[in-house]
Amino acid sequence: MSAPSGARRTCPFQTPGDEKAYAAIKVTVTDATAPSGESCGEPAPEAVSHDISVTYHWDKAKSRYAKDSDTFEKLSAENAKRF
Repeated sequence: MSAPSGARRTCPFQTPGDEKAYAAIKVTVTDATAPSGESCGEPAPEAVSHDISVTYHWDKAKSRYAKDSDTFEKLSAENAKRF
């Protein structure tokens, strides 16, 4: 998925310190929009930036990582509307 002109997305990967066999994994997407300076007859978008995070914890019973929210699914639906 590519970001539109003037938008920047980063996706860092973290494993917060944990002594468990499988550490929690926190994934954060930074959704940032900055005006590009180009004009196409429409007002430039406001400069905004916000972080969206989901933490995955090991689910021993299912032998896999489980997410703590459906935040990324909501972001995906929002992106489908925007692009």
